[in-house]
Amino acid sequence: MLDAHPNHFLRALELGRWRAVQIGGNNARELLSLTSLGITPARGIEQSPAFLDQARVLVAKAGLQPCLPEADIHALPGDVGTFDLALITIGVQLQQHG
Repeated sequence: MLDAHPNHFLRALELGRWRAVQIGGNNARELLSLTSLGITPARGIEQSPAFLDQARVLVAKAGLQPCLPEADIHALPGDVGTFDLALITIGVQLQQHG
């Protein structure tokens, strides 16, 4: 479930029928909650296999089929796709270069 602030912000934008990607999607909980706003959870990119295992269980229970690739969120592959909304929530760690 999204926190009250982003939920209120996204509702005000009326994003129904948009396709979303979550980068650093953890167990896909926030990505799946976008369906309450009419947004299609299309992809959840996560680098933790344990979180992806949890995400697969949740998406199956929700009856949805977002793509859930395992990838380094700091070096995304070139074929990520095109989306109307990209969601990055707390828990994504910043990587310092140099």
